[in-house]
Amino acid sequence: MVALRFAKIFSIAVIVTFFLSSVESAKNETDCPKTLSINAKSDGKGKKFIVVFKDKQAAQRQHELFKNCFHAEIDSFDKIKSLNDKGKPAFVSFGIVNLFGLIGEMTPQFAKELEKMNDVDYIEEDGEVKAQYVVPSQLTRRAVDNKPTYNIDRIDQAKRPLDGKYTFPDSAGEGVNVFVVDSGIRITHKEFGGRAKFGGSFCNGCSEEDEYGHGTHVASIACGETLGVARKATPISVKVLDDEGVGTFSSIIAGLNFVGETHNKSKNKKSVVNMSIVGDKSKAVNYAIKQLTDAGVHVVVCAGNDSQDACDISPASELSAITVGATEKNSDAITDFSNFGKCLDIFAPGRDIQGANFEDDNSTLIISGTSQATPHAAGTIVLIIAKNGNKSPAEMAKVLYTLSTKGVVEGLKDGSPDSFGCKNICVILLLYYLKYLWRIWKIK
Repeated sequence: MVALRFAKIFSIAVIVTFFLSSVESAKNETDCPKTLSINAKSDGKGKKFIVVFKDKQAAQRQHELFKNCFHAEIDSFDKIKSLNDKGKPAFVSFGIVNLFGLIGEMTPQFAKELEKMNDVDYIEEDGEVKAQYVVPSQLTRRAVDNKPTYNIDRIDQAKRPLDGKYTFPDSAGEGVNVFVVDSGIRITHKEFGGRAKFGGSFCNGCSEEDEYGHGTHVASIACGETLGVARKATPISVKVLDDEGVGTFSSIIAGLNFVGETHNKSKNKKSVVNMSIVGDKSKAVNYAIKQLTDAGVHVVVCAGNDSQDACDISPASELSAITVGATEKNSDAITDFSNFGKCLDIFAPGRDIQGANFEDDNSTLIISGTSQATPHAAGTIVLIIAKNGNKSPAEMAKVLYTLSTKGVVEGLKDGSPDSFGCKNICVILLLYYLKYLWRIWKIK
């Protein structure tokens, strides 16, 4: 009996040992590829890369691989405020609707080997993005503003000369969230009337404040109380640019990840994004925007200020976004700095635009750029949503084009759209008319 019992115990021990050995062997061969050495990943001389996985399950498998094989700390963007905080994790994961990946520092050798893995869709090196200033110079029912700035005056009428008034629906964008993905917003500025909110800061070592001024200026054109298009909308600061107006692809993705999470969790699905930012062409950035528009978020981006084809840069080249070029102050000619081409959707005023100054709560600043043209289009979309209800981004793009003025933009080239602004009163009347036709159709 003792011999038999010993034999059983011995047999079980052998089986367990064999099983554990097999599991460890499988882990070494499958979970921890020999080509991906820990030294290649963390020698302190790496670059930052954006890793995009094929799907959510692939991302989960790779997260486990990084943790188990490389003892790498992975956190998510919704748990941290900055990519440069002390004690930050080595890698940060993101999930923008159906786009899953992680961002972290690794050597090019490690990135090259990682990209060969079945779970990885593609990897791209992090790149730089910038705000799009041209020449800054400092200055100290239906609603009608009888003393609007020239640019606000221009967008509510089909043709010149200007009539000295800005006519807009009394809803004025109320109930719509405008995520300003930029350098931050001075939320205490009087132009925002207590409506502005801080969302998150996602650039390297950045504070919650606007330390550059670009974001505050842009936000006031979209949502300012006296200088803006949609004067009751809610501007939300999504800080991705530092105190020099510089950010990265990874900070953009982190910011868009925040927008996607906020939109997904909120009962209010009236979300518009303004991105007056330009960088080299990035597949990851463009696809992140596509994920947001597929989820119902309206994304409006600037064409860029380099007088080149906007299809060569990001995010202007993303076709699901509304890309905006700039026109002159005293005419509807395209400015000499505005990018152009078939990736553009519409033009708006971009020369000498007055907006809020970030240095105090009362002063203003005059800036030129496609950055300043962009919030005119974003604000117009906000007005349409608040007055007549939300639409899909694709439907909204068609509405915006249909209601824009044709035949006034001068200097069109290389497929640039013959589309300027959007006469707001026409928007209201046309959509009321469409609702009237819909009621008649339902009665019949």
